[in-house]
Amino acid sequence: MDSSAASVSMKHLVSASLLRDAKANRLEESLAELRGASKLWQGKQQHKATLARIERSGEAKPQVEAGGARGLTPGRLENWVAEPEGLTCVMLTEALRGSGVLGKDHTVKGIASHVLEAGAGYLSKILIIDSVDYDGEDVPAGAPAKLVVKFGTKFPPSQAVAQFMGLYKTEGSFYLEAAHRINVRMPLCYGVAVSEDGAETMIVMENINQPDLYGGDQVKGCTVTEAKLVLLELAKFHAYSFGRCQERGMDWAPPFDAPHIGPQQAKMFADGLKKVEGICPPHLYDDEARELVALIAQYTVEEHVHRCMQGPQVVGHGDLRLDNVFFQREQGAAEPHGLVMYDFQILNRGGVLVALHDLTYFVGGNMDT
Repeated sequence: MDSSAASVSMKHLVSASLLRDAKANRLEESLAELRGASKLWQGKQQHKATLARIERSGEAKPQVEAGGARGLTPGRLENWVAEPEGLTCVMLTEALRGSGVLGKDHTVKGIASHVLEAGAGYLSKILIIDSVDYDGEDVPAGAPAKLVVKFGTKFPPSQAVAQFMGLYKTEGSFYLEAAHRINVRMPLCYGVAVSEDGAETMIVMENINQPDLYGGDQVKGCTVTEAKLVLLELAKFHAYSFGRCQERGMDWAPPFDAPHIGPQQAKMFADGLKKVEGICPPHLYDDEARELVALIAQYTVEEHVHRCMQGPQVVGHGDLRLDNVFFQREQGAAEPHGLVMYDFQILNRGGVLVALHDLTYFVGGNMDT
């Protein structure tokens, strides 16, 4: 792909103030946090009271309208299993009622499904529900015609990795606490369960295998339009939490300096910077960008991890690549106009450099020219 057409400049990715602060070996607070703690607390209490009333009456929960987000408020599943073989229609009914898309007069009475065999090294097992049959008249328009249920792996080495890194707890917390409030399209989530020890999970979510969506391909790479869409959505994803992780309820995200995150991410970042330097033409990768990259390259892994924790906090995706994106394209169109972002197991929280990590990881790993 032609990077000059993408107009992705390192100068625009890192502000001049960040460069100045990096040169001085410090990253200072540069954004005043918008607290509103009292208002936020009152809103949460009102929402809890509303949900309690709805539970008593058996009504369907209202959909959440937050910053244009397309989401629902998922429920925490009480009745769940750790493997697809044990899933029942009762469990699915409870999940859909808990998120508000089904009322007390409707139930799931049957499904057609198959397990997506991902292989021993994968960290999740996916049940694809190709069709859902409901009992009751006038089924609500929001009731899904198909679903995906995500389970944890039972392959012992992979399960141990997922448990150690807290992958299931991270993704579960994201869907419960934040996903429905972020103005980025991602699979709707209807219910979440994670075991106490973090070794097992079950997440009921939207099936995004739709005619107008197609999956990205990291091996094939992406077009200019696809790259622009990814980077614009990434900016919106970062903007939600930037400087407001605690206020926005995202302080549960693992810190970047956790031993299972920082060192690995630092090495990936260094590799990504080298690739970006080789991809970008001179008018995009300017002297200021080179100076910044040279400065960062001098850091040891420990120094890099430390600096990534400085400054206003932001939550990064941690694994943004084409294989974790579906593009939306109208029938007959040559290029997509939207996308769906998914897979939130490696989210991490740190300073502004964490956002740059996501960008460098995507550009360095998914673009060749």
